[in-house]
Amino acid sequence: MRNARMPEKVVYLLILIAAIFVAGLPALGQGYTEAEREALFWASHQFAQEKSALPRRVVGLFTTTVGTDGGAPVNWGGKVEAALTNGIWVSVEAMYLADDGVDGFASVKLYPGDRRTVPVYLGFGTGLGKAFDYQLFAGVELVKRFYVEVKYVNTGGTFKEGTPYLAAGFTLSF
Repeated sequence: MRNARMPEKVVYLLILIAAIFVAGLPALGQGYTEAEREALFWASHQFAQEKSALPRRVVGLFTTTVGTDGGAPVNWGGKVEAALTNGIWVSVEAMYLADDGVDGFASVKLYPGDRRTVPVYLGFGTGLGKAFDYQLFAGVELVKRFYVEVKYVNTGGTFKEGTPYLAAGFTLSF
């Protein structure tokens, strides 16, 4: 007989907890007017949009096999990029070459589709120093802020005198 009353006590306890919860609901909305709640809603909506927006300027570090023909296995470099439009970016990259010192490229990078869904890009650039004439490159952003590229770098002469190289790096937005 005692076991039959146990579920009855549990039911009364649940009803009491539900009543306390329902009685406390109006207190959750107190202190804010309708206009203040609406302003908070729009502020949170704007914050979410800004957080999901793609960066317009980035700075990055990378490692590459460019210029490693007779020296170190990899060379290190840095770059700064800025968006002209959603699909067109300009960049300046510099790298330390063991034989030639610091050299780099001024480039244009093109995203053929929506960068959020297809983070693949193509680009071309001109050499800024004496070591390189131009580069053609294609890359993919593996995850947010990390990328890999294949570069075709021409060091002078005809198109056939270029060499393919690899690069990998990361970027930070500012």
